[in-house]
Amino acid sequence: MRTTSDLCGRVLDARYRVDRVVATGGMGTVYEGFDSRLERVVAIKVMNDDLVYEPGFTDRFVTEARAAARLSDPHVVAVYDRGRTADAVYLVMEYVPGRTLRKELTFGGRLPVARALDILTAVLKGLAAAHAAGFVHGDIKPENVLLGDRGEIKVTDFGLARAIEAGDHRASLLLGTAAYLAPEQTSDRTPDPRSDLYSCGILAFEMLTGHVPFRADSADDVLELHRTQRVPDPSAFVEVDGDMDALCARATAKDPSDRFQTGAEMLAVVTRLRRHVDPHAGAPAVRSSAPVLVPPPTAVTPETLVVQTTWDAQPPPGEDPPGAESTSEDPASGSPAPAVAVVGPPTSKPGSPAPVARKRRRGRKVFGLALLATVATLVGYFAWQAGTTETVNTPKLAGMTRSEALAALNDVGLTMRVSEEKYSERREAGTIIRSDPRPGERVAANGTVSVVMSKGPERYRVPKVRGMSQSAASQALAAVNLKTGQILQDYSRKVPEGQVIRTDPKIATPLKRDTAVSLTISQGPEPVVVPDVRGMTVDQAQAALAGGGLKPRTTERFDESVPFGRVIATEPGNGSTAYRGDKVRVIVSKGSQFVGVPSVVGMTIESATSTLEDAGFRVTTREQFGVTVANRVISQDPSGGTQAGRGALVTLTVT
Repeated sequence: MRTTSDLCGRVLDARYRVDRVVATGGMGTVYEGFDSRLERVVAIKVMNDDLVYEPGFTDRFVTEARAAARLSDPHVVAVYDRGRTADAVYLVMEYVPGRTLRKELTFGGRLPVARALDILTAVLKGLAAAHAAGFVHGDIKPENVLLGDRGEIKVTDFGLARAIEAGDHRASLLLGTAAYLAPEQTSDRTPDPRSDLYSCGILAFEMLTGHVPFRADSADDVLELHRTQRVPDPSAFVEVDGDMDALCARATAKDPSDRFQTGAEMLAVVTRLRRHVDPHAGAPAVRSSAPVLVPPPTAVTPETLVVQTTWDAQPPPGEDPPGAESTSEDPASGSPAPAVAVVGPPTSKPGSPAPVARKRRRGRKVFGLALLATVATLVGYFAWQAGTTETVNTPKLAGMTRSEALAALNDVGLTMRVSEEKYSERREAGTIIRSDPRPGERVAANGTVSVVMSKGPERYRVPKVRGMSQSAASQALAAVNLKTGQILQDYSRKVPEGQVIRTDPKIATPLKRDTAVSLTISQGPEPVVVPDVRGMTVDQAQAALAGGGLKPRTTERFDESVPFGRVIATEPGNGSTAYRGDKVRVIVSKGSQFVGVPSVVGMTIESATSTLEDAGFRVTTREQFGVTVANRVISQDPSGGTQAGRGALVTLTVT
């Protein structure tokens, strides 16, 4: 059966080239791709193979496209197109280079309050657009918040969005994420925009504290905690003021009528809080008296997480610890975390011996139970070894596609599990790098072979940094695992001083990790000195100015001292500073305004007219007796030899 990794290198519908895997999720895999028709990088979300032939999921996938395509907001990832081939159903979406909020929380832990409020602001604006269009997202969580390399923040994955009036909330329950679901999403009540605001409250709590409020062994247990327990105040864990507690408390109220009623209402409160927060402050400090996360009373199993504390917090059987409130699933891991409780300070005095005695007795009991579990495990292991005799050789899988490997393993009665996807310079994307057990090693019949799949060569595209400052461009390069190389400078009329003009290699070029990218920084327009072109002909002046990077524009005027056709002056004047590409006005002499009137008496009308016009005069004639007989000029006004303004009218009397 074809896998999503096998799509790398394919072209869908003769338009969308599939380049590399970006992320995987419950419904599908997201690839970086290229739209050959519009020549732009896009994200392509392809439904998982095991869902393609299930009508319910396929219909939901198409519904996602139709729902998201109706949204147009800078804080929502745009959906461009949807399509279906013989073996794939896919969406084409806006490609946002960057990372998810989950990645930032995983690697950075708690966020500064200002940063958390900025992210929450963008999420609320995106949700406001969705709610206005009649949709509820239904799955707000860090994985669905994208943080772009250029600072943009967008909500993605409207796979759970559906028309409010449709009322199909049971289907969304199957796909939602338990740690962020509102109580009504697990009941018969229809979720509405206030359900998304509840998830935003959980999101705010996690950004401030570094963890979600409720964790348990199973999703059902987490949902039960959301239904029955109050979300604790962030200030119980980190040093934030009461306004942040109030924001989270109102957003996560159990009764929707007690919450913010609209995204705009919650956004107004977040905006007000942001104005009073120090934008340069770091992440809030963890309180020394913060509640301690410990496991609740439960049967000892091999997977029980034992967390030691500095004081005895174990309640008697059937009782809850004082001040306890449940907490949630660990979002950074793919598996559920053990159930935990938020425990208040100890009720016994530090010097009291009773808790110490109980701790020692309990320690011996836990040790004994753990020893019994270990013995039982060893006995089971050797019993299994004794009862299992049939083994087969692991075939060589390296270099095969997933479908080829599945067929090879099926021939010898084995199954396959993809344990990891890694970049490889040697193996093409979608092929197997190595297997465990290795080729030729014996494995139990009907056993499982773990494989590492190749994501192809590790490449990162040069981000769009044109117009950024040098520091912002360096951060954008670092965010995609590239380094800042040589810093060059150049003049530019289009790019302001201090901003990036271009990169080398060019933007969108795929590069290996840690490749250096050179930046050319603008020095602004190039200054030039206006040359002295006075007295030059027009052609000479234009050539001199153009050679200096200036654009001459010619105008004329009369001048009594500068000969006709020569340059009088320039604006700006010679010796002044201009910038390459600036326009310079060149003023050219039309000569003296007054010239001598030629004498044309006795000439034919044609000769007289030509002579006067060549001298720069206009001509009109009148007949002495109302008729022309000799075709000769007998007088003129003004008379020949007098001075008149260039372009003046000369009247000829003819006979």
